[in-house]
Amino acid sequence: MHCPKCNSEILDKSKFCPECGNNISAISANSSAEKALSIGAYRTVSAPVPETDNSLGGIRTVMGLKPAITEGLPAIKLINNRYELNEEIGRGGFAVVFRAYDLKVGNREVAVKVLNLSEKTDSQSIARFKAESGMIGSLNHRNIVTVFDSDIDCDTPFIAMEYINRGNLRDYLKEKGKLPLEEASKLFKGICSGIAYAHRKNLIHRDLKPG
Repeated sequence: MHCPKCNSEILDKSKFCPECGNNISAISANSSAEKALSIGAYRTVSAPVPETDNSLGGIRTVMGLKPAITEGLPAIKLINNRYELNEEIGRGGFAVVFRAYDLKVGNREVAVKVLNLSEKTDSQSIARFKAESGMIGSLNHRNIVTVFDSDIDCDTPFIAMEYINRGNLRDYLKEKGKLPLEEASKLFKGICSGIAYAHRKNLIHRDLKPG
């Protein structure tokens, strides 16, 4: 079962999401339809998916995103006539991150963070998102992803940044379990190095988590 807000994996009997705290008690944990038609954040081909939700460049794909994944996002596959959106790889409180291709730089894989516009999105959220892109873009450290571009397309702010195809700490801990002290110390040293650099630039993350 997955949280409808942040898409984190949660236990069937949980009342709240362990990642974002969203109340999921109203969701049926034993929904046979959901289990039969869903794999992670995707809908299988057995589910009735509209052609428009399930195609890339006119070619029908095997799997399509659930409608909730793209809710509030622009109905486009190309950002700024440059970044071709591929699949969702993360979701936060007010933005969604996609794996994408930079068509102007040899189809380089990038991560594109798009502000999730909705009726609740106000000017303060948009200003915060723009400020974040400017602050992250000023950082240059081996343990902080590099920002390549930030702009607005179809009235939607976005950030294009380095894509790291190596999973995350949350998944690594699920796979490995309790880590030896030496390995854990090495990981924390890298994390603290990046955070200390950001602090020297007068920036505080405020949302650190294994994911």
